[in-house]
Amino acid sequence: MLRVIDAINEKVGFYTSFLLVAMTFMITYEVVARRFFNSPTSWAWSISTQLECIIAALAGGYCLLHHAHVRMDAIYSRVSERSRVIINVATFVLVLLVLGVMLWRTSEMGLLSFSLLEHDVRGFRPYIWHLKLIIIPGGVLLFLLQEIAEFTRSLQFLLRKRQQ
Repeated sequence: MLRVIDAINEKVGFYTSFLLVAMTFMITYEVVARRFFNSPTSWAWSISTQLECIIAALAGGYCLLHHAHVRMDAIYSRVSERSRVIINVATFVLVLLVLGVMLWRTSEMGLLSFSLLEHDVRGFRPYIWHLKLIIIPGGVLLFLLQEIAEFTRSLQFLLRKRQQ
């Protein structure tokens, strides 16, 4: 099961990275159109904001998988591997609580947004309910699953060390 969670977050992170490239081209197009041709687009700001939201929401699990989140390296790097694992296990409860509340609240907000068929108030006013109903809670869920996978690995490490 851990490999499945890892594989899902790996693929989601890989494909999400292409959205960053698309967003870069889109913003470059907008800047060139606005600055050189005095012809700004009505869609670039709204779409780039949505892409940024998708990237931020879906990158959490991928970053955790690759240990790319910021840590207190001043402390973390000076302790043994066993102590690092103990820190990870100890902080799991807090992270689980935070991600659980985030999943609950973002799901509620997503359902409300869907019931209102919410759309952006800027530019050409695209719908945004799909971000709030699917993408953001989905990203939090992937992050939560990856955190559970990391916690399971930490426990396995501690149990192996205890048996030795």
